[in-house]
Amino acid sequence: MSLSVPRGLLPPATSIRSRLSLAFVAVVVVPALAIGIASATSSWQIGRQRTLDQLASVLRLKSAEIDLWTNSLAVDLDLFSRERDLSEAILPYLQGQLSESETTRVHARLTSDMDQMKSKTGVFSCVWLMDSSGRVIVSTDQGQEGQNLGGTGYFQQGLQQNFISPPFRSESPDHQMIIAAAHPIIMPGQGAVGILAGYCDLSFLDRIMAEPSGLGQTGTSFLIGADFTGLTTLSSPVNQSSAPFRSDEGVRRAVEDRVEGQGLYRDFRKVPVLGVYAWLPILKVALVVEQSQEEAFRPVAEIVFINLVVALVAIILALLAANFVTRGIARPLVTLSATATRIAAGDLDQVVTLHRQDEIGELAEAFNHMTGRLRGTIVELQTELAERQRAEAELRVSEERLLENEALIRKSLAEKETLLRELHHRTKNNMGVIIALLELQGLDIDDARLNDVIAETTGRIRSMALVHQKLYEARDLSHINLREYIEDLSLLLTSSYQVPPARLSTIHELEDITVLIDTAIPCGLILNELISNALKYAFPGGRSGEIRLELQRLDSGEIRLRVSDDGVGLPEGFDPRKDGHMGLQTILELGERQLNGAVTFHSAGGLSCQVHFHDNLYLARDKRWTGSSS
Repeated sequence: MSLSVPRGLLPPATSIRSRLSLAFVAVVVVPALAIGIASATSSWQIGRQRTLDQLASVLRLKSAEIDLWTNSLAVDLDLFSRERDLSEAILPYLQGQLSESETTRVHARLTSDMDQMKSKTGVFSCVWLMDSSGRVIVSTDQGQEGQNLGGTGYFQQGLQQNFISPPFRSESPDHQMIIAAAHPIIMPGQGAVGILAGYCDLSFLDRIMAEPSGLGQTGTSFLIGADFTGLTTLSSPVNQSSAPFRSDEGVRRAVEDRVEGQGLYRDFRKVPVLGVYAWLPILKVALVVEQSQEEAFRPVAEIVFINLVVALVAIILALLAANFVTRGIARPLVTLSATATRIAAGDLDQVVTLHRQDEIGELAEAFNHMTGRLRGTIVELQTELAERQRAEAELRVSEERLLENEALIRKSLAEKETLLRELHHRTKNNMGVIIALLELQGLDIDDARLNDVIAETTGRIRSMALVHQKLYEARDLSHINLREYIEDLSLLLTSSYQVPPARLSTIHELEDITVLIDTAIPCGLILNELISNALKYAFPGGRSGEIRLELQRLDSGEIRLRVSDDGVGLPEGFDPRKDGHMGLQTILELGERQLNGAVTFHSAGGLSCQVHFHDNLYLARDKRWTGSSS
């Protein structure tokens, strides 16, 4: 005899269907909410950092363009001074050693040459020449001649070295913002005998700042002076005085603290923006790049909205699926429970239905009997077999996908390696074309000095082209064997200078060291300068001798590169850092700035130059930055 409970009397809250429905809702809704919140937070952080990184790239690009422009000002003045050989030409003129007619002729020639230089460069509004006391003796603006500018900052600095002044207001009626560039005219044995200077306006900086690339619709970039005065034209009309810019947090940090930085803040218009800023020490101005937060975070808001819609749809579908699944699970369980009860009573052919408070309790009571256990065992075995078959099928599919992905990755890597190798090959060929063009140009030039400059330039390009040739020939496209590169470069230079091996021997003491291309190119340029200098100047009059090349990795992990000769050495009292020509200055610049290393010169029984540097420039720069920050 068995007891049954009517189906309608079972409390809804205690049924398996109700419990499963509640469980389905909890399992779907809670993770969906958590994923939505996490996705929104992550999207905001990623969008913020992506925008800041993009603005930082724009800032670095504009800063590089400004540095290139300021350098070009000094280079234009220097080239004009060298081409006209002003140090020799104006000394008699300054000392009053010329007749009146010769003075007039020299004055007219200098004025004409400076007018031509101003027109050719297109960056100077006025060019003039001052004597060592600051008096203007020749100017493209005749009204400026005779004025004494000895009290100006650019005159005082220009007596020592090339100098670019911070922006200042001109004395013209419109008080236009201008920059002064000064270049000393050096006379051997007498120092600076005069200064070549020029004014240029900020229109070029306006063009740099107006370039909208990477800034979107609301992005803007501008330059601010040390007194918070706007130096470039803004895309939105605003007072250029210092008042509005002091309220800009990025401007205030850059000007007052002289630092680089980035963040979220309100700009001078009280608009929330993302901004990056940096202090440019050469011009003593702040460079600021900003974009409104509304535009920057608009894609993030769209992504969050889409995620919320997707989550809502997923919850609705999950609820529908829960209702369908629970109905499909609950009904078979009730039927199975009743059947198990009858089988436990001994009637294996009959279906008995018992209604209890809990279906799982009824199922457990029924399968306490032998037949129920047997049937349960069979069901468990069948379930386990099905799970294993499903797992094996999924494993086979995963293995097939893994093999397909691996094949695609290998194919992609092979294609990229081919493209990179072709890039190095074409770079080497392009450098060869440049060398050929320079050499052809040199054939039409009778000036020995210019031919020497062309020869030095082609030598430097050959040293860089050799790096790309080595990478093209190597199996590893990111590293180069520095020993093989030095051997090939020294052979190339001795051959180009046609030095007989019987007169000059080259000794190599080189370890096998591989470095990245960013390290190999500066090393090649340094070696080119040192070996070329030794071949040209160390053994005058056909003297014989030797050049020694050493490469060694020290216990500290640094690389030591040493080039020495037993030639005549440097003149007594000669300081390569102060008195060195462009080649020595190039060595110092490459060794200390680009390689982040240390360069030392010794002149005793010949000349020796030693460079210490790391083979990983990025690690060296990180250590240097960490050390300076601490």
